[in-house]
Amino acid sequence: MEKDSKVRGTLNVEERAYLKTYLNFTKAEFLMTLQGLRTDQLHYRPEDKGWSIADCAEHIALSELSFFGLLQKQLERPPSPEIHDQISVSAMDIINRFSDRSKKNNAPDLVQPRSTFPEIAMTIDFFTNQRDRCLQYVETTQDNLHHRYWKHPSTGLIDLYLTIILMAAHSQRHILQMEAIKASLGFPA
Repeated sequence: MEKDSKVRGTLNVEERAYLKTYLNFTKAEFLMTLQGLRTDQLHYRPEDKGWSIADCAEHIALSELSFFGLLQKQLERPPSPEIHDQISVSAMDIINRFSDRSKKNNAPDLVQPRSTFPEIAMTIDFFTNQRDRCLQYVETTQDNLHHRYWKHPSTGLIDLYLTIILMAAHSQRHILQMEAIKASLGFPA
């Protein structure tokens, strides 16, 4: 009988399927949210002077690269199964926390939108390439994801399995932000 994935550290069939489903779902939501938007709609800023839809999309795309880089860096460290019990959040805790947009966070400088991509198509291509790379990784990895960790500022200690969930939840958070911009009063018709 196969040991539990938390003991062996690799993904089991259910975890792999869950990650693939959630990553594909948020990828489709991202693409659907941007579909058919004109330049004036993409760059419209709500009255609170927050980010535009283009800013949110750029932030999501840059964050994909950052999260995957963090994952790769943590894989260079040896596994530490003895601290797994110190994780105090679940996948659902992360999803719920990132879906709650009533609590604002400041994005790290590395992923602040700066008009990195001159056209939205470039942002979409960058995001899609990064997300597809992550999906390919999830599909094939035998890496020990449950025994490598890092400390996220708002969730605390998480393993690399939860990091992939956090990446998808993060994109979902900003998809909700883009939808809120679309629903704002001054949004161009």
